[in-house]
Amino acid sequence: MYDSYGDGWNGNDFTLVSSNGITFFTSTLPSGSSGVDSVCVPDDCYSVSCGGGSWQYEVSWTLTDSSGIVLLSGGAPYIDSLCFPVTYGCTNSFALNYDSIANTDDGSCLFACLDIDTTESFESGQ
Repeated sequence: MYDSYGDGWNGNDFTLVSSNGITFFTSTLPSGSSGVDSVCVPDDCYSVSCGGGSWQYEVSWTLTDSSGIVLLSGGAPYIDSLCFPVTYGCTNSFALNYDSIANTDDGSCLFACLDIDTTESFESGQ
């Protein structure tokens, strides 16, 4: 958790809400410019949010797994979702290597190249 001004998150909270609507985890930066919190998360899909306080433009955070891989990052206000276990792959259904099992995009999506004729011809109409 980071605060660019250095006075904490001013009432903003980072929250994980489970698929059954129960707030599973909440954290904040009460003071200072940075802090770390950790939690063990059971398999489920979670609503991830950050906000609720003032000076939101000062707030930023990064969510990593136990090996340090960044799962999500953002500021405030923020709303998204994340499912565990994390299954990395291409989540764009228009990509050539779309993976319907993946729930977290790993940046590996491949797209077909399009050949476009970019030549122009200007004939005089005599």
